[in-house]
Amino acid sequence: VLLIFSFLYSFGKYFFVFKLFYDFVPFFNDFRVPTRFLFMYAFSFSVFVGFGTEYLLINFDKSKKLAKKLLIVSSSLFTFIGLIYIFLSYYKESAYIFQKYILKNSYAQGMNNS
Repeated sequence: VLLIFSFLYSFGKYFFVFKLFYDFVPFFNDFRVPTRFLFMYAFSFSVFVGFGTEYLLINFDKSKKLAKKLLIVSSSLFTFIGLIYIFLSYYKESAYIFQKYILKNSYAQGMNNS
């Protein structure tokens, strides 16, 4: 609950319940920057991962197949991201084409990069 709430509350005025918490719950109006709730999100996410790791270690015999599938998926994903990084670092022309054509209509058009 804390994981989800802290993530949504960090959106500030874009979270539909933010105004209610800000006006009626004590001490919530003292937080000047709602994105500081991302600290609570990071903490609760790390606790959540700790519980998941403990569950996998306790039920290791049952979770061998799941762990093998997760290992295959995660290694494939990291390999794919690594190949993209290598491709873009060696072929800077591709990155230039990306910048020239795809980012042409971005909000940062006309900014000085110096």
